[in-house]
Amino acid sequence: MSDYRINEACRLCGGDLAKVFDLGCESPLANELLPMRAPEGAHLETFPLYLSQCQDCRHVQLPVVVKPERLFTNYL
Repeated sequence: MSDYRINEACRLCGGDLAKVFDLGCESPLANELLPMRAPEGAHLETFPLYLSQCQDCRHVQLPVVVKPERLFTNYL
């Protein structure tokens, strides 16, 4: 079971989204940090990082939506 989903529809108008800028990488969540004494080889889970634009209203948005429980359980 994944901790994220990808929106296919615009958050504002419900129109179709198209990828417009891909950073070409995945990124860990901003509030997740490795402990100072993390074991060698420890890593953080990463998530896709790109922007999409609505084909109808032109709103630009991040289509990857991480579950609130994952984002805010250990909110710094």
